[in-house]
Amino acid sequence: MNSRDLKVRETMARVARVRDQRAASRLSAAITAEQQKKDACDGLTRSRDDVREASERCLEQSSRLDLARYALLADLQGILDTQVAHAEHSLASAVAERELRTSERLMTRSRHERADEEAVRYRSAMHQDIEKKQSEQSVELWLQHGDAA
Repeated sequence: MNSRDLKVRETMARVARVRDQRAASRLSAAITAEQQKKDACDGLTRSRDDVREASERCLEQSSRLDLARYALLADLQGILDTQVAHAEHSLASAVAERELRTSERLMTRSRHERADEEAVRYRSAMHQDIEKKQSEQSVELWLQHGDAA
């Protein structure tokens, strides 16, 4: 055991920590993107539902049917249906990205923790080895001084 090996293990632990922090940052960005896409999808869904209700009210009116308004609402509902479908697809992609980033973060966190533990174990073993050598040297010195006296 030597200090060079300890430095290697500590460097590996620092590299693992940096990778973990980068993975955490990417996960945070993925969570934010997913939330934004969910909000957009929810907004489009509410708009589509409002248009659907307006279209139904237009049909339910006891007076004559305003065909121009009904046609406009039907077209708008079709456009919103398409936009909702695109938004849902985009949201599904964002969810998949977040799940990928979550598993990446779990792996980097695990590697970071293992690297830290390895550095601590090595440092502890190195200190124990040094203490053992110092104890042996003190006993030898004591024996040498005890023989001289």
